[in-house]
Amino acid sequence: FVGLAARNPPISSSVTTNSRFRLVSMIQDWNVTPLERLEDYQSPPARALEWILSVETIDWNGEVNSLKEKFALATLFFATQSTPNTNDDNSSWTNSDNWLSTTQSICSWYGITCTHDAAGNTQRIRRLDLSLNGLVSSIPAEVSLLNLESLGLHSNALTGTIPLELYRMVDLAYLYLDNNHLSGRIDSAIGNLTSLVDLRISGNMLTGPIPAEIENMSLLQIVYIDGNAISGVLPSEALAKMMLLHEFQFHDNIIGGTLPQALERLKMLRILYCDGNLLFGAIPNGLGQLTRLEALFLFDNQISGPIPQSFAQLTELQEFQVHENTLSGPVWEDVIGAWTNLQILRLHNNSFDGGVPNALADLNDLKIVQLHGNAFVGTVPNVLCNSTELDILTSDCGDRVECSCCTQCFHH
Repeated sequence: FVGLAARNPPISSSVTTNSRFRLVSMIQDWNVTPLERLEDYQSPPARALEWILSVETIDWNGEVNSLKEKFALATLFFATQSTPNTNDDNSSWTNSDNWLSTTQSICSWYGITCTHDAAGNTQRIRRLDLSLNGLVSSIPAEVSLLNLESLGLHSNALTGTIPLELYRMVDLAYLYLDNNHLSGRIDSAIGNLTSLVDLRISGNMLTGPIPAEIENMSLLQIVYIDGNAISGVLPSEALAKMMLLHEFQFHDNIIGGTLPQALERLKMLRILYCDGNLLFGAIPNGLGQLTRLEALFLFDNQISGPIPQSFAQLTELQEFQVHENTLSGPVWEDVIGAWTNLQILRLHNNSFDGGVPNALADLNDLKIVQLHGNAFVGTVPNVLCNSTELDILTSDCGDRVECSCCTQCFHH
């Protein structure tokens, strides 16, 4: 390790060059941190190295995982401060209680949850939650050295790409990186996270397509990738294998193509938010098989054709929002009548025709109904005027549609 001792000033007379070299050699064996990073004494991993040497009496024959965890956590701490030279006494995090403490167990550091054996002895760190905590800069690769079940870094100001090393964390079940400033593509290596149950990376600046390798992530129940710049089409075959999916939100991206028929295989799906993309073509009839569906958002796309009659099977539906498309045809009475739990119905600014559905009168939980910007004819059921639940009722008013209690009338 040429140059290492010279570039890292001695921190204590008790720390020998041999100890430093042995620890560096161990870190190199972990295959995450390049040697040049450890040689740069201002880099976060080099500072973490020096911190360990300054506070730790290292048992070289003891538990390696403890050293690995401390190195990973200290590197994360130094890497995500708004002031590069911040130390444990002057952290820019919102809460850094006990971090880098020489007297407290790492299990007492803010945001860390550990598991314990029957005797109460600490076994390992299981969860790290530093969400809403003022973290900045990029996520260091060294985080991957933690054998976590849950990693929560959402709602910070993290930048850069998602480090490839993070996809080595094969025990992760929960990954929350949403609401940061992360960029770059979602790498195909994400398919290595086969234990993942909940993936939230929304509200970033991620680009590129959804990798087909997500087909390996068959345990996923929740996927939030909305609010990015993800493009391409939905990977139909991969989605078909995510049979446990409960919530899938990919709204506000630039995803094109048609909605794949394969979505009909996601029988557990309750929430499907597809709005704000470049989707086109017809709504697949097979979506009517998603009988657990509670919310379907398709608005602000280029979707055309009718509402499938198979949607009469969606009896759990509470929100149906398909406005700002080019949907056409009648709105079937038996479909609307089957949605007895419906609270929000937004059909406006499409090309629907036929009569205003009389079945609306039978839906007692309606809060919002928006029908304007279509070619409906007839009368909006007067019984809606007596509803104490209804807050918004809009329609085209005039020769074609009569509405005596609309909160807003549109005249064409």
